[in-house]
Amino acid sequence: MLNFNLLLVNSLGHKKWTQSSSSCGAGSSGNSLWECSLGWRYPVWRWQPTQTLQSVWRQSRLLRFGAGPAATLAATVGGIRSQSKDWTPRTPGGAHYGESLGSHDAESWLGGLQVGCDYQFTQGFVIGIQGDYAWANAESGHDSTRETGVAYHSTVKSLATVTGRLGYAFDCLLGYVRGGVAWQRDDLWATTTMLGTAYESSPTRPGWTIGIGAEYTFNRSLSSFVEYGYYNFTASNLEFTPQVAGLSKAFVDITQITNVFRVGVNYRFGGSAAPITKQ
Repeated sequence: MLNFNLLLVNSLGHKKWTQSSSSCGAGSSGNSLWECSLGWRYPVWRWQPTQTLQSVWRQSRLLRFGAGPAATLAATVGGIRSQSKDWTPRTPGGAHYGESLGSHDAESWLGGLQVGCDYQFTQGFVIGIQGDYAWANAESGHDSTRETGVAYHSTVKSLATVTGRLGYAFDCLLGYVRGGVAWQRDDLWATTTMLGTAYESSPTRPGWTIGIGAEYTFNRSLSSFVEYGYYNFTASNLEFTPQVAGLSKAFVDITQITNVFRVGVNYRFGGSAAPITKQ
């Protein structure tokens, strides 16, 4: 609790005047520089607060983010960098079985939507669940490290996640971590100089994600956020369909590592501020 006096009046407390017409003498407090001058006592302004600074700060957070449950809807944009690592043939009896044929990186824009539900406790902690879907067009390729005239290509078409998040609100700023399951939709294909496109595959691969972010709230409904996410997709025996007569199915292991940096604008439905509790 605060129990000191201030010479300035704060809007959260009230002022108190004391004045005496008696001259300085035995009955004075002895603070002659502040209280005694020409036989009267200077007015003393006192702040007698009815609440602690902690409760004021807590209420400030709640007025921004709102206590209790709230649904959210966001639009997001950003960039994606995805690495297709170690294209490794797994076709029984095929050439270069178990040997890496190389890797490549792809970069692109990213844009999507996110929905979720948050719950903020009065202490400032926030928990929530989110689902998002984003479109991309990250395309790249590489020449085979063990074959002549053969190249491998990929395009990241979309990315989806279902994640939980845990954060803490500092006034109008929320810092958080998030993690959960993820899916990535890819177009994969192999080409040769003689046959053109020889194999194709369009898998949706499951994986996991973890990330960090910060959200700034402008008012009870509108906020913006910036976020980084790490995604890991390990796929075994991806099936490739032959595009040329006489070729049989092929199977390949590919590990996909994806990094996403994005920003978003978030609209919040619900949430209510808790009343200040006098301390």
